[in-house]
Amino acid sequence: MERTPSLQERVGISKTAVIVVDMQNDFVDPDGANSRWWRRRASAEPTDLSGMTRLQGQVVTAIDRLVASARVAGVPVIWARTVNSAQTNARFWLSENQVLCQAGSWGCEIIGQLTPAERELVVTKTRHSAFFATPLDSILRRGQIETVVVAGTATHGCVEATVRDAMTLDYWAVVLGDCCGQADHPAHEQALVRMDRLFGIATDSPRVIAAWQGTLRTAHGRPAGGRRRPGADTMTSGAGRPKVVYLVVCGAPRAARAGELVERLSAAGWTTCVIASPQAVKFIDVARLERLTGYPVRSAYKDPGTPDLLPPPDALVVCPATFNSVNKAALGVSDTLALGLITGALGAGLPLVIAPALSAHQAAHPAFTRSVETLRSAGATVIYGDGAYTPVMPGESETGYRWETVLEALASASTSGAQASRRTLPSSDLAMASTVTNRRGTL
Repeated sequence: MERTPSLQERVGISKTAVIVVDMQNDFVDPDGANSRWWRRRASAEPTDLSGMTRLQGQVVTAIDRLVASARVAGVPVIWARTVNSAQTNARFWLSENQVLCQAGSWGCEIIGQLTPAERELVVTKTRHSAFFATPLDSILRRGQIETVVVAGTATHGCVEATVRDAMTLDYWAVVLGDCCGQADHPAHEQALVRMDRLFGIATDSPRVIAAWQGTLRTAHGRPAGGRRRPGADTMTSGAGRPKVVYLVVCGAPRAARAGELVERLSAAGWTTCVIASPQAVKFIDVARLERLTGYPVRSAYKDPGTPDLLPPPDALVVCPATFNSVNKAALGVSDTLALGLITGALGAGLPLVIAPALSAHQAAHPAFTRSVETLRSAGATVIYGDGAYTPVMPGESETGYRWETVLEALASASTSGAQASRRTLPSSDLAMASTVTNRRGTL
């Protein structure tokens, strides 16, 4: 059935907020009180608990992706959590032996995989609905919000109660089936049907993310929240959109200073997206890099069928490039997103600048010299030798790295690339990452 207004019209960036409901340890974690309660119930009577595994895995991943997309689009994210005490515990819950989310307890905390960002609101509630006896309605009206996109748990409990109240208060309610869950999966599916018929639209997160992404693409190819230094001119590609560079960051101490390079790239007119190897995530400040670029930091391949959140690149800079990543790239290994991008850029003929960071002992290994030669012969610019970069001895700290060397190499490679017959690699070919928290691998 076609809805009026359409889903795309309802979830417009300027009038929508995401509400994440009750993604707390007691409700989600296998050791949480709610999980223990359901297991006790299942031992007493046949109960389908397939939804518990789904909630703890697929749903968490989908919410993480939704929240990252909302932040990029500039859509506010509000976290609703249950906090109770001896004074506020509902008599009905007590009668069911469900003492959940007690103030100050581990069970009350939002799960570690989903962390509210600085300045994102956390609304505390004591009952199912995020609207009941909370300031949520006044917060939304002050922000001129018309649509709430609801995710969380339990679908037939706190999520549905929130959606019902949203409709009663005259908001457009959109509930995302892939971002909601509960232990009893059949009840989850029944609740989605009920909410879609009576209280709002039940859909999935890729459709909402695609609507936001479509809006961002019309804004001159630059996301809301993306930052550039005042006075810097944005370079444009032949298609008239801003030129995009992917900064691929590998796991070395220089990665901790990636924000400095992002600022210099922005000042030079580049729209920058950061891709981190799994090991680089240990060094970087993800939140700061996302604020500087306006895009999520990626470190893993995206899930099949999910929309691309990053614009396609016109060039790649790998800085720092570790001994491991240089050698793997030369061999054509692409077992992580970072390596997949590097090897893909070589095949596509994109301008590619590689700035190694390694010890003098690693640099002396014959494999490294061969790898540098292989990458250069394939068209990459490798900043190594001729005084451009001097490896340090093991245990020594690298100091005074000249970012200008990288910028100069990128400018030169981009000019050469513009003169050659090069094409832009679509972001779909690059298999964009799903979430930073979903990280595996050894790069």
